Order: sequence, then C-alpha cells, then structure tokens
Amino acid sequence: SYDNGSDNYSFSADTRQPLVDNLSLSASRNDLFSYGNNNKHVLKAGDNLTLSFTTDESIDNDSLSVSLKIGSDNRSSMLIKSIENDNNTSWKASYSVVSQDKGLVEWQISGIDRAGNTLTKNNSLGVVSSLNFQSYQNKTYDVDNDDPDVINISITNTISRSVIRIIVATKI
Repeated sequence: SYDNGSDNYSFSADTRQPLVDNLSLSASRNDLFSYGNNNKHVLKAGDNLTLSFTTDESIDNDSLSVSLKIGSDNRSSMLIKSIENDNNTSWKASYSVVSQDKGLVEWQISGIDRAGNTLTKNNSLGVVSSLNFQSYQNKTYDVDNDDPDVINISITNTISRSVIRIIVATKI
C-alpha cells in the first residue's frame, strides 16, 4: 500500500496456504450396491458422481485441477467442472459413469492462490484423508459394469411329488 502523506510504501507477503475447508461427494442413486460391504458403493453406467468443495480463499481458476481416475483410466477430460460463486471459493465437478468404466474411483484436487501458495486440505476436514483420495467418509466407490456369470446350477428334488429347490451360484 502507499501512504501519500509520508510517501511510504508497505508490502504484505501472503505465505499462508489456501485450504479446502468443506468437501462432499454424492452419487445420483441412494441405493448403490455394496455386495454385502457397507464401506463400498458400486456404480453402474449412467450413475452420476458429483464432487463439491469450498476453499477459505480465492483459488486461481487457471491453476485449479480436479482429476478423476477410474481403475487405470484417466477420466479427467470427461468431468464437467464449474465455479459456483463469483469469488472462486466454491467448485463442483460432475461425472457420468460410462459402460467402459471399471475399477476404483480416485479423485485429486490441486491449485494455487494468487500468491502461488499451494492448495491443501484443512486438518479439521475429516471426510477425506488428503486431496488425493479414494475413500470418502471411510467408503470407497467402485465401478462394475460387468454382468455376473452363472457358474453353477443345482436342482434337487427333496420330495418325490412337488418340491424342487433350485440353487444358482453367480460369479461377481
């Protein structure tokens, strides 16, 4: 800043890292399969994932990167990204699962503020362990577009007249 009366200049250095202070991940369906594992959500083609987050200060729009990997495939170019407010502190990235997707969902967020300080996770933000994460609220998201294979069919007649029990085993 400049003081016209004394002809003095003063400068402030911004060395504080901007923080992701709120983050949510949601899927378009609430009835996601879990294959008997409550810590795993299974997605199919057509399901939508939305990552929303806020920062405690403005992030340079050109530096902000939201990356998405499903299995070994980088799906970042297929993300729909948007700024949700005028001061560049609220962001959203959405993705629609396609039939070719298969594997664990992994997100990564990075960016800098105007002073060049690197975006980091607020320590009090407990829903993810870092800004590169596969687990949200201790749950993973996995894409499985494969149809199950029937591997065994067993038919047993336990009473000679009318009851037939059919057991079908599938490979998932």
